[in-house]
Amino acid sequence: MPNRLVRLCVILSSLFLLHPGQLHAAPYLRSWIQEYDLESTDAQEAKAIGIDSRGNVIVAGSAEKPGSSEEALYIAKYDGFTGEIIWERTLTATNDMVPTSLAIDSTDSIVIVGTRNDSSDEDFFIMKVNSVGNNASGFSIPIVYDGTAGGFDSPAKVIVDSDDNIIVVGISFVESGGQGDFYTRKLSPTGTLLGEDRYNPFNRNDAATDVAVDSDDNIIVVGSVTNSDSDIGIQFVIRKLNTSVNPIWTRLITTSSEGDGDGGATAVAVDAADNVFATGLFTNVSNHHGYYTIKYDVNTFARRDSFYTITQFFT
Repeated sequence: MPNRLVRLCVILSSLFLLHPGQLHAAPYLRSWIQEYDLESTDAQEAKAIGIDSRGNVIVAGSAEKPGSSEEALYIAKYDGFTGEIIWERTLTATNDMVPTSLAIDSTDSIVIVGTRNDSSDEDFFIMKVNSVGNNASGFSIPIVYDGTAGGFDSPAKVIVDSDDNIIVVGISFVESGGQGDFYTRKLSPTGTLLGEDRYNPFNRNDAATDVAVDSDDNIIVVGSVTNSDSDIGIQFVIRKLNTSVNPIWTRLITTSSEGDGDGGATAVAVDAADNVFATGLFTNVSNHHGYYTIKYDVNTFARRDSFYTITQFFT
């Protein structure tokens, strides 16, 4: 097979300048570029990026091991100003390890989550290294989570709260031959399990895709739930959990101003007043796809939503 060189690149450049009514692109002034390329391997790809309190850039990705089809986990830390490598690390396990998300805590330690393949299924892995790239306390080896069904378990996003607790969301299977759950898992800074939440109201395939915390470290998770009613289909879901990972409220959203249809939340944000904003895909009864964005007011739970189909593209 011809060798395919897929480079890991980090590029810092100037931002767009926003003027009233128009978006003008300023000339790009590239500050630096870094490439990671194992020429003897077939596939390499960066998957996640973060910036620590000193402005250093952390990148996590995967790279096929030389002479093998297995994928190793690669982590690099770059000086944010010069682009010079501060340290880099490759974790060569006996199974594929592909990161999906990373988060940086108040000590500049780095939490990385992803999937680890074995011979029969995929599992979560959760890895934490300190600011100099060494394994953090409690993480001498990556923590691996395999749902009791031994099926496809995959994390979508990791964040840390104000106490540096680790919160991971994704999909997990609890019954053999069953359906995937909308899943949240919370760990202490040293990897001790603090709580978990599974949500699968219709025993269909569900998945969490993003997570945020409010000022009290309550957890807001969004994603999609498949309704048992085929006329409803896939629903946009927002679920709020307390610090013990117990549900406070859940909202399943099936309608918009354009009618009912499949949808799914892909991202969530919480503002300074703890109002919840979520966005994602919605498909109306006319099979038109669009942006769907919703706000829940923290005090009144009033719902304000917007369905938008793009008719103009910026160049």
